[in-house]
Amino acid sequence: MHHLTGVLVDQQGEVTAVETYRVAGHCGQPAGDVRRNYATGLRSADRFERRDPRRRIGDRATVAE
Repeated sequence: MHHLTGVLVDQQGEVTAVETYRVAGHCGQPAGDVRRNYATGLRSADRFERRDPRRRIGDRATVAE
C-alpha cells in the first residue's frame, strides 16, 4: 500500500518542480519477518519537463524519512 500526501507543485514555464510525501506499507511472508513487513515514510523531489505533448519526469530524488 502506498499513500501519497502533501503534494507541492511549482510550475515555472516549461519546467515543473513537484515534492511529494509518501507512506509505504509492505506485507509479506513470513508475517514476523521485519524485512518483508514494515512501513516507511518517503519524500520525493521530481523535476518534470515538457516532452511534447506531455510532461515527463526529467529527474527524481527520493529520501526515506
